[in-house]
Amino acid sequence: MIDKKLGLLGIKDGIYLAIILLTIILPISYWYFTAPPLGWCKAEGRILSDQEKVEKVIAVILKEYPKEGDGKLFNSESYAPYYDGVQMRAAKYPVPYQDVNEFLALNPNCCNVVQHYISPYKEGGEDVSFFDHFTGRKTAVISIKYLLRYKDESGEIQSKSWDYSTGMDNCGKLVWDF
Repeated sequence: MIDKKLGLLGIKDGIYLAIILLTIILPISYWYFTAPPLGWCKAEGRILSDQEKVEKVIAVILKEYPKEGDGKLFNSESYAPYYDGVQMRAAKYPVPYQDVNEFLALNPNCCNVVQHYISPYKEGGEDVSFFDHFTGRKTAVISIKYLLRYKDESGEIQSKSWDYSTGMDNCGKLVWDF
């Protein structure tokens, strides 16, 4: 009961207040002192560097790069009706990269690891929300602008600028939101 003159809580009310505070303070304190830092990959026992994140995305690009005679860009036929002439040519006569090192050498300053990426193709782009970052579901957006290489009619190597962006979790797994 509240003492009206002094404005103090009675013993019974104080116990309830203590229980409420403990149910809030103890879990928060436990999490604060025992939780790993944001970005922590439990499986690897560390935080991945930006360079490692970029190399993981480049590895995916190289794996999905068009194969000669395949006629598809990045194992997807869903965008084929929207290809322009250059993209059709690149899908039929691609010039693949040998490895990550060649990719980086031919595409200097290609890569960004950011929290917000404004896509030229998707309205609004991609964000890392506080909840995604806090839970480790998505801690970064990796944006890569590179040259899609192909052979023209005379066999000369040509290229077209190409964008690729994806979210990534704490351990380097790609996260798609669209």
